[in-house]
Amino acid sequence: MRRLLFIFSALFLATAPLVAFSVSAQADHLVGLSVYPNPFDSRIKSATIEVTLDADAQTSIDLYNVFGIKVRSWSYPAGSLGGRRGVNRQQWRGRNSLGSSVSKGVYFAIVRAGGARRVRVIGVIH
Repeated sequence: MRRLLFIFSALFLATAPLVAFSVSAQADHLVGLSVYPNPFDSRIKSATIEVTLDADAQTSIDLYNVFGIKVRSWSYPAGSLGGRRGVNRQQWRGRNSLGSSVSKGVYFAIVRAGGARRVRVIGVIH
């Protein structure tokens, strides 16, 4: 049993450098992500999701509830409003993709740009 464990350990260590350097060739253009105000009262205000890119990049913002169900999403091609170099802002009024108000609670904003992915928690109070 010891010998088998040693063999598997040796194989893992031999392939570890390959795993460590087999990351995506896409560049990480997402340099900043913030949400404000957070939490926000969707009856009064909207939340601003601010994405900062260091180059034009295809960008997507997906909002999920705590059960992992997608509530809302936005997608921007590289170079378009939302996918341009610099600061890009998206307003969220606390509504789902059908236009209905979401429940108060915690939501997750997952932002993807280039090869990067970042997550922010957004609180909705009302």
